[in-house]
Amino acid sequence: MSFDARVVQHYEVDPVSIAAYAISTPFAPRVSVSVGNMAQWTRYVNAIAHLVTSVELDPMPGLDDPIQAAALRDALVACPRLRKLCVRYSDWGDAMGIVASIDCILRAAPSMSRVCHIDIKGSVTVHSLAASSVHSLVQWIEAGEATHLRLHHVNVAIDEGGRDGVGAALASAISRSTTLQTVDLKNVTFFNTQGLVGQPLPATTREFHWASNDDAPRLPTAATLTRHLGASLALASRLVVLRLAGNNTLCPTTLVAELAAVLPHMQHLGSLHLKGNSLQGVDVSPLMAVLPSLPALETLRIKMARLDDAGARALASVLPHCTLLCQLLVQGGAYNEASSEALLTATASMPALDYLEMDVATDCNEGWMQRLSPLLATCATTTACMVLHSVNVSSSACAALASALIDAGLREVSPGGQSYRVGVPTCSDEAKEQSSCISLKNRNLLLM
Repeated sequence: MSFDARVVQHYEVDPVSIAAYAISTPFAPRVSVSVGNMAQWTRYVNAIAHLVTSVELDPMPGLDDPIQAAALRDALVACPRLRKLCVRYSDWGDAMGIVASIDCILRAAPSMSRVCHIDIKGSVTVHSLAASSVHSLVQWIEAGEATHLRLHHVNVAIDEGGRDGVGAALASAISRSTTLQTVDLKNVTFFNTQGLVGQPLPATTREFHWASNDDAPRLPTAATLTRHLGASLALASRLVVLRLAGNNTLCPTTLVAELAAVLPHMQHLGSLHLKGNSLQGVDVSPLMAVLPSLPALETLRIKMARLDDAGARALASVLPHCTLLCQLLVQGGAYNEASSEALLTATASMPALDYLEMDVATDCNEGWMQRLSPLLATCATTTACMVLHSVNVSSSACAALASALIDAGLREVSPGGQSYRVGVPTCSDEAKEQSSCISLKNRNLLLM
């Protein structure tokens, strides 16, 4: 059961009906609620607070009142089943003093004994956590119940260098945890340029997401930051998902060396995402060479990486040996038609591949498209979905490709603006209306 108290209030739903539903339910449901202030909690949530397992706090007028903020804090602490707390900072700034109220609530995190998942997302105008809030997060982690920590677009330190010690304290708490399974840090002051200061991730970590901001101050050298991340990953042998979005803050050469060293130890890694780490002119063969040694790898995404011809060929040479890979994305590349052909040839021999999205050469001429049409048709018939990105693709080249795809048995061709969608009718219109997500093999290609 999930509802947004703000929407319920807008439509003037009778709160008695919510309580009646909860009472009549023959089992104890998981109830997720979204609230903006204490008034909404009192009117719509209080009667079923004993069932609430997840709360999203999106501040609204009224929360700026310290008395109301304290009341909402106490209500959250009293929820016996609360497991997840999400805080969303509003974009209107702190004109109403809401940041202080959020701090009041976050300071109680260590007292929320069953909360194991905290998610804090900043906004464009307000994203500074009070030092007391950060210290409360440290205490919450140290209490031993924390499993998921997600911080997006927030400051956890006065300065990037961490001279106040707040960011360093949080990094140490994360590293010492014996329970954290997900650590997600996106554009977080201090972590942007320090990482975890070389401290290892907890052995329990299953997912690690780290993304810097491209305008983050460069206090340490890029190589130092990259080595910090490598050191943090060195013992993370149980990782299932790894996402690194450097946005040009990492040293490409050091990144390749660090990943080549640590990835072979991640035998459970199923998803690897690399974004915004320019690899142009860098020898990436050591990194590509270790990909087949990851027996669980199912998803590989290399985005905005400026992968050059040598890099594309190195990737193409190992792809057929990644036997479980079912999703591949290579976007933002800087390679030519021959390298595009090498990648497509490699993917055509990967029977497990269901989804392929990649750049082809930035200027696909008609002759090249016609020559490769049979290969593209093979790729389209062995994947559930193929998306090709390019520019300057002539209409005659698209027509040649469409003709080859039709000859290959893909009977449905529908032009859409500057793209061509090609696919096989797989279900009746009635079935399509009944389901918004039907995923079957050999269905469609999108050329952009």
